[in-house]
Amino acid sequence: MSAESTNLTVSEAASYVAEHIGRSIHPSTIRRWCQNGLRDYDDEKVVLACTYVGGRRLISTEELDEFLALTVWVDECEEEGEEEFEDVDS
Repeated sequence: MSAESTNLTVSEAASYVAEHIGRSIHPSTIRRWCQNGLRDYDDEKVVLACTYVGGRRLISTEELDEFLALTVWVDECEEEGEEEFEDVDS
């Protein structure tokens, strides 16, 4: 994780994740991660932390990096032959 965190909008966060995983994701995916979260390998719910400022949802790069590390995202799951993560209903 970086020493200094930057706050990103939902669209910026989608671009940030795309750079790290090597494929694009839609901004609505980021919104779902903030609202519903994902299940990790231990079948525990992990929700992406975000804040609201002036009616806009902001996500820190530090929180986003932590979320991706905790969920170990889809690419590593496919390599190990495990199923992809599913959105979790609240």
